[in-house]
Amino acid sequence: MFHWIFQTREVNELFFYLLMFSIGWCICVVPWSFIVFMVFRWRRINQRRTAWLLAPSILMLLTILAKDTYSVRGMFEKVIMEPIPESVSDLKAFGVGGGFGNPQYLLYFRIDPNEFNTVLNSRPFKISSTSFDDIAPFYPSNWISYGWPNLKQWVDAEIYEVTIWNRSRYRIITSKDHQQVFFDVIHI
Repeated sequence: MFHWIFQTREVNELFFYLLMFSIGWCICVVPWSFIVFMVFRWRRINQRRTAWLLAPSILMLLTILAKDTYSVRGMFEKVIMEPIPESVSDLKAFGVGGGFGNPQYLLYFRIDPNEFNTVLNSRPFKISSTSFDDIAPFYPSNWISYGWPNLKQWVDAEIYEVTIWNRSRYRIITSKDHQQVFFDVIHI
C-alpha cells in the first residue's frame, strides 16, 4: 500500500521547484527566443527557427537527464562510501525519484564480514528497534525473479538506522553473519 507521509511538505517543495525552474527558464529562454526571432526576421530566414528556439530547452533537458544517470558502482560511491571495499560483490542497485521528487536508493551487495564495519562506520549508525516484520512488506517480493534475495527468509536480520538532519534516513539490513547487506536511503 502506498503512503504519502509528508503531503504538505512535498507540495510546498513542488511549488518551490516549479517557481525556481520557471524563473530560470524565463531568464534563459525568453531573451534567447527574442534574439533568435529578431535575427531570423532581420535576415528574412524562415528555416530552422523552431530548432534554434528549442535548443536551450533541449540542452537543459539533456543536462538534467545526464546528471541523474549513475552506474551501479557510481551509485554505491554516491550513496554509501567511496572507495568501494574490495570484497563487495553481487552489487545490485535501484533508484527512484530525483528531479522534483525526493530520491530513494536501494542497494544490495555481498561483502566480507571483516569489511562490513567499514560500511557501518560510513555514517553514525545505531542498531534499530524497528521490527523486521514492520519493514519487510516495503521490499517487493517480485524482485526475487530479478536476482534480489528474499528478505523475508533472513532469520535474525539486524537493522541499523540513522537519520541525518531530519532530511535523510539511511537503513542497513544485514544477515546475521554480515555477508549480505541491503542499504536503503530515503531523502525526505
